[in-house]
Amino acid sequence: MLGAAGAHENVPGHPVQVHPHVSPAQAAFDKLFWDIDDGVYPIGSRVDALKLLAWLRSAVPAGDVHRELQYRYMHCLLGFQHVAEGALDYAREGVAAARDAGDGASEAALRLCLGQQLVGHGDIGAARQEFERAAELARRSHDFNVHGIALVQRGHLRMDAGEVALGLQDLLDAQAVFEEGKVEFQIEFNLFSIAQAYRRIGDLDQADEYLGRVMDFGRARDDALVLGVTLVERARLRSAQGRHAEAEADLEEALALSRQRGSDDDVTMIHLALADVYNAASRPREALEALETASAGYARTGDSPEPGRIEFATGVARSRLGQHQAALDAFDRALPALLDRDDMPSVMLLYQARAISREALGDPAGALADLREYGRMRRDAAERITDQRVLALSHGFDARYRDLQNARLRLEQERTERLAAAERQKTPWRLASIALGGALVVLLVSLAVLQARRTLGLRRMASTDPLTGAANRRAIQQIATKTIAAADAPACLVLLDLDHFKQVNDRFGHGVGDQVLVRTVATWNTVLRQGDRLGRLGGEEFLVVLPGAGIGAGMQVAGRLLEATRAMDLSDLGEGLQLTVSLGVAQIGSGDRTLEAVLERADAALYKAKDNGRDRIELAEPRGTEDTSP
Repeated sequence: MLGAAGAHENVPGHPVQVHPHVSPAQAAFDKLFWDIDDGVYPIGSRVDALKLLAWLRSAVPAGDVHRELQYRYMHCLLGFQHVAEGALDYAREGVAAARDAGDGASEAALRLCLGQQLVGHGDIGAARQEFERAAELARRSHDFNVHGIALVQRGHLRMDAGEVALGLQDLLDAQAVFEEGKVEFQIEFNLFSIAQAYRRIGDLDQADEYLGRVMDFGRARDDALVLGVTLVERARLRSAQGRHAEAEADLEEALALSRQRGSDDDVTMIHLALADVYNAASRPREALEALETASAGYARTGDSPEPGRIEFATGVARSRLGQHQAALDAFDRALPALLDRDDMPSVMLLYQARAISREALGDPAGALADLREYGRMRRDAAERITDQRVLALSHGFDARYRDLQNARLRLEQERTERLAAAERQKTPWRLASIALGGALVVLLVSLAVLQARRTLGLRRMASTDPLTGAANRRAIQQIATKTIAAADAPACLVLLDLDHFKQVNDRFGHGVGDQVLVRTVATWNTVLRQGDRLGRLGGEEFLVVLPGAGIGAGMQVAGRLLEATRAMDLSDLGEGLQLTVSLGVAQIGSGDRTLEAVLERADAALYKAKDNGRDRIELAEPRGTEDTSP
């Protein structure tokens, strides 16, 4: 990872250091160091690691400060088990020694190791600083490998902190570094991380594209391990897209590869992933069979899955089979574990599934409480994804803008130099000026167009739901807030939630579910008045802002939305596919000062409609002085 003098001076990704006078002892150390670093010697246990370190230590030439630092780096990586006492001090001493020796490449690598040790100790802020210092030192030393890894490490820390767009940008920057340095093994590994980041910001198409590139690497090398891991990740992605048959096929292929490799741990993990896909595809009996196989595998290997995961999947399967009490018992066991490890996506889905079982067992109040919590979490998740996608788009435009700016500066410099040369040579310099000036004009126009597109694209993404074209959550809430603040005319809010929409996704697939949402928005737009605004809060929940509408007009518009939904013909999307909607209407009263207050009343009315059988409208209880005019 860091440059060794003499031998391996042309290793891709490492700093080029030309030292023609390398002793046999130095050459022997260099070869062993790079062989360990490149994985020539497999390390299957701590004993293997300690043996290699002892061998490397004995090979350090006497008085060779640089190679002593290289040994320190390798010992920092391999010599400590998990979060061992003394590891931090060892890494810090190595950093200080490298700094005192003026060895920037070694200091970069040792700071990278120090950052990894700090992560293990939970000091994330300090770890991030070390990764940033390592990246800068490695950049100066032209060590593409350490530079890229430091960016990757910072990117993962950012993503873990919820800064997914910034983390993605770090991963993309690292990829450019790896590609410049031709660090092939890091290029492949980082593609997988980039795919995961794109999935987390909701850009599933980009995630699929990057996973495809990893698959190409794996198939080209016939690497069963890389293929298996990538197939499992792609199955997760495809299941989220509603492509359950393709997800199952990916997992079956991964299962065959794991059996071929003799990896019982992977076989067990893949059966657990299969259970999730079967549940998503409404095949609960097969899900339970896969869970039974996975549980037996964990018992056999002595390993264990993520806490709460098997219980959660069991609850979903039992609920789908109508075994609702067993489902509730499983959910009760799963929820504390899911909350403890902060698995909010699973917690959100648990609330949704538990609501179905509670309603089936005659507990409508509990079901409504779960549905409310599910709705709140879903809206929060949608807002976070929108924020991260806007930020990711901003970074993408900024990078392209910087490239064009750099090109402009190069052209200006070239123009100046050529004009000076033309003057010196008494050539027709005006022709050179016109030619280069024309190129600059084209480039400046490109910059202006790009900036305009950037502004337009960011504004559009910041205000529009990418699937349906309706206003997104942030935009519709801003519209509603302005309507409340105006308070110079009556107005109403209508909260809508499509009934049993999860069953549409489960039965017909998420692709059909997306088409239903698109058609529904298009249908609703045909019955709204001029000036009414429709927005998507998240999932199947929508908000309509009705400026100038009293209770009578608000109920009339809500009625048109209800009837238009009932009348939709969706038979071409799926046999027997029908759709209904529940609506809660709240008038903005003189006592309302915040959007939250009005939404709370509309939300209560919506859940009253759900509780009273769905496919209906309920009017919220008034607050303050209401306008009862039509």
